Formats: sequence, structure tokens, C-alpha cells
Amino acid sequence: LGWSNAQLKCLLLRLAGAYGRSDWVDIARAPFERHGTLMAEAPMAVPALLHAQLLALQGADLAIPAGPGGEPLRAAAQTAFAPLVTLVHGLPGSVPLLEGRSAGEAYLCRHGSCSLPARSAAALREQLDALQAGASGGVAAVDVEV
Repeated sequence: LGWSNAQLKCLLLRLAGAYGRSDWVDIARAPFERHGTLMAEAPMAVPALLHAQLLALQGADLAIPAGPGGEPLRAAAQTAFAPLVTLVHGLPGSVPLLEGRSAGEAYLCRHGSCSLPARSAAALREQLDALQAGASGGVAAVDVEV
């Protein structure tokens, strides 16, 4: 499995949450079973695939609808160390993850389940810190502007 193919798996995983596409998660997870032995015996040979697996297991989506009160939340999210969190920012309803969401609130979601909305930068940082405490490292966070 090539590096670029593994990176595409990461992208597919990150977009799956924003667009509510569990079938994309299934597609991205398929190589984990096929290459499980290689990942276990020679992890240095497939670092991008290991990152994709970590994203699939411990990744989260952070929905911050655009509008009044959203910018402090977005700024807090962008400055937090949250390598496995995909920030989804846009007009309410522009993608499925932002449907029914209110501006001025941030929604941290994992595997289709969202926590109570954070209404302040401090509350959002607490949620992200708690998530990070349960996860192991990764690479830079991805910001999806819709």
C-alpha cells in the first residue's frame, strides 16, 4: 500500500464525518485487515497507514457553524493541539455535520455521537483536552472549510 493511497484513506476518513458517510469509513478501513500483519511486524514500513488506522479508531469531528459567536470557538480550535480532530466550519446546513447546529456553539463528535455543545472557548478547550488525554499523538489537524 503506497503512501499516497494511505493519505487518501486519511482524507476519506476525515470527510466521512462531515458528510455522514459511514460507507466511506468502511472503504478506508479495508486495508487495515489486509495489511494487519505488515502493520504489526514492520510498522516503520507503513507509517501513513498506521496514521489512518489511528484516525479511524480515535479521530473526531468538530463542527463549528459560521455565524455570531463562532469565531472565538474557531480560533480556540485552531490553536489547540488536536491532531486527530477534523475541524468542520461553514454555514449551518452546508454539510450534514452542520445541519441543525447553532452558531456560537461547537460540537465535538466521535463515531456519530456528539457531546453537549461548547459555548465558550474555555469549554471547548476542556473537551479537546479530554479527548487528547485519551488519544496518542498524530500529525497536524486538518481544517475543512465548507
